[in-house]
Amino acid sequence: MREIGGFFDKLYFSESVLGDAHIDGTQLRIHVSSLFLLAGHPLEPEGYGPYEGELVFEGVINSHRTITEYVGDARKPTGFKPSRQVVDKITCENILQTDVLHDFGFEGYQELPSAWIDNWIVRAKAFVLRV
Repeated sequence: MREIGGFFDKLYFSESVLGDAHIDGTQLRIHVSSLFLLAGHPLEPEGYGPYEGELVFEGVINSHRTITEYVGDARKPTGFKPSRQVVDKITCENILQTDVLHDFGFEGYQELPSAWIDNWIVRAKAFVLRV
């Protein structure tokens, strides 16, 4: 497994499949598949994707997203359930007010339940992609 720190802005999420949020203290991990790259990412010489791995955020103080579940088959839905907000509980006792924090925003498809995740915003100190 390889770890690439940074380069979050060189990832293309619109076709990605996102897993559940796994929180350990101030670390947030999300399984991802069907992840593609944009030009300038260090993995670009190996191809633009799709990649599978983990999105790892360190020093997280906040994580929230909008989930809109599909009614029926996601490829041909018969409608959508009302959107709902999900806010992850993070214990951020080790984060200092002087720490530099970044907002990481992304979107993607969630398999269980079948839904579109929009505006997933993670406020954290750092990001690492594990593939």
